[in-house]
Amino acid sequence: MLVKIVGLLAISLLITGTVHAVEPSGEQMCSCVCPAGHSGTSTNDTNWTEPSLPSEFFGKFELHHGRGFDQIVSWLFNSTHNKYHANMSICFKRTKENSFDFTITMKDREQTVAKINLKNRTELQLEKKIAVRNGAFYVGRQSFHIDQEDFLIVGVNSSKISNPPVLVFKRSMFFTSTQRLFYGNFELDRSENFDEYLTAKGYGWFTRKLVTFATFKKIFARTANKHLFDYSNLTSKKDVFYKNVGLGKKFEGEGLDSTKHEILFTLKDGKLFEHHKPLEEGEAKEETYEYSFDGDILLQKMSFNGVEGRRYYKKTA
Repeated sequence: MLVKIVGLLAISLLITGTVHAVEPSGEQMCSCVCPAGHSGTSTNDTNWTEPSLPSEFFGKFELHHGRGFDQIVSWLFNSTHNKYHANMSICFKRTKENSFDFTITMKDREQTVAKINLKNRTELQLEKKIAVRNGAFYVGRQSFHIDQEDFLIVGVNSSKISNPPVLVFKRSMFFTSTQRLFYGNFELDRSENFDEYLTAKGYGWFTRKLVTFATFKKIFARTANKHLFDYSNLTSKKDVFYKNVGLGKKFEGEGLDSTKHEILFTLKDGKLFEHHKPLEEGEAKEETYEYSFDGDILLQKMSFNGVEGRRYYKKTA
């Protein structure tokens, strides 16, 4: 099965473009899990692995493009048509706390390596050099890593092409099945330790009371582009709207204090994070909000110097 997966990748990667997959050097010291499954430090073993797959890998990714694609396909087939280029996806799915499935789908073919446990790899997984090193996932010569824009980059070394080819995959959806709960309208129901949090942040009495007694409503809405979403933060004092937000992509928008902010939304371990960095002078301070679910309630957490505030939102639509 692993041979088939590597074969699928080899076919696709052979006809795409250029980036270099970075392998750790033999002299690099690292804490790792050795092939026998025991923790240790390795400098020479090419099959060492870190003990877990980084959380940002989990999800489904669809082929976006191949760098150098046209030139390579023209060279191989005297054509710019590539039947393997469309409808290819890669999925990393957590099965248990310490294991995951790795699936490649191409047109009507699908292959899965099931129950990969990096702390206890099977003989076949060791033979095919399935590993995680320096935050990248490896299957033989193929390397997989998530770049700063949340693309899955698949690279390979090939002696048949002067520059190693690469495939670029885009995360196929904003929220997974459980994380789709974030879509909807949410109204503030109650707060815990919120005034104490604002005090720790250094906000004055007037600002604290203004925020504490305001009504809040948050809306996460789908867009025509399944990779983007709209976010509205509606209050009794001011409303702000952020359109076509992409996870992991910074943008500038207006904050509730009416000044310009640098804003970043990210998703990790089923939790949504909203980071604000003020770009203009004012009372607003840099902060991060964490969103998760407590039953049917959307829980917003924020903390500073060990002081945590919580706000609970009920879903209304």
